[in-house]
Amino acid sequence: MAAVQDIKAIDVFDMTPGMNSEENDKTRADPDSIATRLFLAEFGIEYNGKLEAVVDALKEAVPVGPAGTKLEYGSPNTEMLVLLAEAVTGEPFAQLVDKRIWSKVGADAPPMIHLSPGGVAAAHGVVSSRLRDIARFGMLFTPSWDKIATEQVVSPEIIGRIRNGVRERDFFRKGFDGPVFVSRLNDDTVISNSRQWDGVWEDGDMWKSGLQSQALYVSPDRDLVTVGFPTNAPDDSIHRFLRPIAISGLFDE
Repeated sequence: MAAVQDIKAIDVFDMTPGMNSEENDKTRADPDSIATRLFLAEFGIEYNGKLEAVVDALKEAVPVGPAGTKLEYGSPNTEMLVLLAEAVTGEPFAQLVDKRIWSKVGADAPPMIHLSPGGVAAAHGVVSSRLRDIARFGMLFTPSWDKIATEQVVSPEIIGRIRNGVRERDFFRKGFDGPVFVSRLNDDTVISNSRQWDGVWEDGDMWKSGLQSQALYVSPDRDLVTVGFPTNAPDDSIHRFLRPIAISGLFDE
C-alpha cells in the first residue's frame, strides 16, 4: 500500500495508476499477477498454499511507470476505490451503495454485492442486479432522474466532472483496453474513459461495459439510457448498436 499512497485518486478512478495492477489477457493468465491474486483472495482460493486477504494482495502492487500516461484497466484499481470510500465514510461499501444510491431509485430488488471471505466488496464486477435496476441507475445521469428517484443522486457537477475530465485520445489508445473498447464499439470516435466509465464521446454520452457483455449507455443530453445483458457472452456485438441507436435522431429533441 505504501506505493499506492503517492497515486492521485483521479488516476485510480481513470485506471492509470502506473502500477502493475493492470488486467488483460496476459495478467489474467499469470498466476502471480496482482489481478489474479485479487481474484483468488476474493473467492477464497489459496495463493502459494495460503489464503490471502484482498488488502494484502493489493499491497503487493508496485510502480512500473509514471501515473497518468495511458489507460491501464484493472479490477485492482476499482477495489482501491472501495477501500477509499470505506475509509472516507467509515461505512461498508455495500451499505454505502444502498444508502446513497439504491434506496433512492425505487429498485425492484436490492443489489447483490458479493464479498470476499474477509468482507471486502468485490465491486469491480461481482455484483448482481436486475436489468431494469441498472437502467434506473443510468437514469440518475439524465434529466429524468426524478421519474425514478426520490432525490437527485447525481448532480450536474458530477456529470460535468465526468465529461470535462476526459483525457486525450492518445491516452485511451496507448494501453491494452482502449483499442479493445474501440473494437467492441466498432466506433473510433469515442474519446477516452473517465471516472470508471469505459468511454465518453464529444457530445458527452457515456458507456460502461462488462466482461460478460453487459452494457450501459447513457446520453444525458438526449435523456436516453440503453442497457443490455446478452446471454451469448463472450459475444460483445451488442455494444456496436448502442452508439448508432443514440445518434440515430430518434431521440433528439
